Amino acid sequence: MRETLELVEERTDGFDLIEEQLREFVLDFLSSNVEKMNGVLKSTTKKLAEKDDALEVMMLAMKEEITKLKGVYKAALRNEILISRPKQQAMNVPKLENFKGVRSAREVDNFLWEMKQYFQRMSIKDDAIKVNTASIYFTDVALLWWRCRSTDKKRNGNAIGTWKEFQRDLTKQFYIQYVEKEARAKLRCIM
Repeated sequence: MRETLELVEERTDGFDLIEEQLREFVLDFLSSNVEKMNGVLKSTTKKLAEKDDALEVMMLAMKEEITKLKGVYKAALRNEILISRPKQQAMNVPKLENFKGVRSAREVDNFLWEMKQYFQRMSIKDDAIKVNTASIYFTDVALLWWRCRSTDKKRNGNAIGTWKEFQRDLTKQFYIQYVEKEARAKLRCIM
């Protein structure tokens, strides 16, 4: 039995040695990982501190900008640069007559004059809005002409851009003098 006891003690001594080696290995492993983690933690802390400083600088710059803008705003108010306009009251604008495309200089001139008066009353200054508004009042031949004119120009890229161009094209199409020239030109082509 003594022999068995000695044998068991020898083996437990071996286990103790293995346990000690395992403990040293685990401690070495953990200490190396702790060093790595400390390095990562330090670099992350440094990066966060740099970003914090950058954000602080940005905030100070934004505060200065806001202060400057407030000063500009107050100066503008003192100088009455920012004047609020009262709301425009609704105006009764008479309904415009439709333009049918009669080939008459008088009809064309009357239509253009009515449109000009309408634009003044409604404070319309943008050329594109003027052209679109005027085209709403076309019927019959004028509407047919406008449909052909606008689709042709859209395909070729030469759309009417200004109110003057619109007036020029409209008078060219519906004034008698131009109609006569156009008819003669077509007659020459036929012959």
